[in-house]
Amino acid sequence: MVSNPVEVVWSLPQSNFEKITIIPTNYALKEDREYYNDTASSFYKFAKNKMAIGIYSDPEICLLQKSADWFGPVFYVGKLIIENHEVLIALLDLISEYVKGRFPNSTPNIKFEIVSKDKANKLFKSVKYDGPSTNIKEVLKSFDKLN
Repeated sequence: MVSNPVEVVWSLPQSNFEKITIIPTNYALKEDREYYNDTASSFYKFAKNKMAIGIYSDPEICLLQKSADWFGPVFYVGKLIIENHEVLIALLDLISEYVKGRFPNSTPNIKFEIVSKDKANKLFKSVKYDGPSTNIKEVLKSFDKLN
């Protein structure tokens, strides 16, 4: 299932993100320390030679989630990236490739979040995906709703 874009609070210092960036899981909370999903580092290492992707800060604290599901990192995509579906398609393809490599004999349920600003560049919005890796491209329809 793909959520419709919803407004979210941004508590990280503003940055000029020119590429897809993995951001802390607690980006919307005003906490003293940032923490990441435990897949953030391994996905970053997997993807960094395949596309322009960054990580907001070195993960010091990782949230370990145990399940048959795959819990992906939180991605921030800039306004220019949203308008260029090819970059989003490349990210979704990389997520699918990564998950297939981790679960070669099954199709797990996957969960991840993509955060961006709306087209007016005023509000931060979030789209969450929770479903099979085979339907991952459904996320693109939600990005068309950002306005």
